[in-house]
Amino acid sequence: MAKVKFLRLLWGDMNYEKIFRDNLLRLMDERDLNKTELAELAGISVSFVSDITTGKAGNPSLKVMGAIARALRIPLPLLLYANPGDMWATWYAIPQLQADFYYLQINPLDHPKLLGLDSEHTRDLTGRLMRIKGHVFKGNAAINGLVASAFHNLATRDENLRRCAMAQIVSFLHLLCDIARDPWIPTVTPFVADVMNRIGGQLTEDISLKALAQDFGYSLSHFMTKFRAEAGITPMHYINREKIELAKAFLSKGMSVTETALALSFNYSNYFSSVFQRFTSYMPSEYQRKVRKV
Repeated sequence: MAKVKFLRLLWGDMNYEKIFRDNLLRLMDERDLNKTELAELAGISVSFVSDITTGKAGNPSLKVMGAIARALRIPLPLLLYANPGDMWATWYAIPQLQADFYYLQINPLDHPKLLGLDSEHTRDLTGRLMRIKGHVFKGNAAINGLVASAFHNLATRDENLRRCAMAQIVSFLHLLCDIARDPWIPTVTPFVADVMNRIGGQLTEDISLKALAQDFGYSLSHFMTKFRAEAGITPMHYINREKIELAKAFLSKGMSVTETALALSFNYSNYFSSVFQRFTSYMPSEYQRKVRKV
């Protein structure tokens, strides 16, 4: 199950109500929900839903926003903090996804200094951050742990810990900017990268984990333990995830569900469909219809 963790650096003012309204409208459109259906799910009046979606309701209470979030099965912080168009609504609803998501929110409005930096370096860093157009960083367990620890230490009263934490976060933010400019910067270990490359060339085959482990000089148990420790997911999970990504491309090009299953070495189309649904929340035929509408 995917877990969402929020790391926030907030200064200046943010219009949470507008972000909530924009996200709500986008989700209603994606899920083909009208105001009456949403009102029934959330237990509020249709007229109130209408006022919220048009901005006439002013600032909805947290109780009302919480009811809407529960009705949509989305954590309220995501509706409040995420920007419209961010790719979080889909992955959060997918139970098969094995990952932790760190949602880093920064609001650099009219603030002369940030994290101990002087004005010039603050302008440089915030300028680089503002040029990032979306979520760009795929980390690993070590980096995520370091960043989470830094944010924890930032809230302590120990000034030395706070200064160390600020330096770590500044370095991390510059790394984000570097990756946004050059997405090929490695964020996985060499071992994991080699395994992923090998798997990437065999996606249409029936990949044997035992044979893969032998190719890398490990026993099966050691190979699986090492991969999970360094990648954060199991080898089979990664294989299936990559196969399903390729399946989406095949289905988008008009291949049938059975043809796609056979092309990716799934022995049974029913099993392929169940794996596809676990990773996308759609049955293959549903996904194909959805793509054709776009």
